[in-house]
Amino acid sequence: MEAKTGGRGGQPHGPPLHKGPIIEAGVTECDQIAAEMKVQKYTVSRLAKKAIDAGWLRKRGRNYELVNPGDEGEKNGKKKVKK
Repeated sequence: MEAKTGGRGGQPHGPPLHKGPIIEAGVTECDQIAAEMKVQKYTVSRLAKKAIDAGWLRKRGRNYELVNPGDEGEKNGKKKVKK
């Protein structure tokens, strides 16, 4: 998924979203991810929110982790209970 374009010249607003190569490498905390991506922590938080909403990332405590395809009943580390 690519970052949205806008502003002058259609330049992207931040780095593209990729499904987790940094997290797969073991870098899971916001400040560590920000350092790896060379962006501010708030940028990581905004991108992570989009990834969580898309269903392929969740947050557990201070760490982000990829959602496995078999974890369909979970969102953001919490099991959904059917009523």
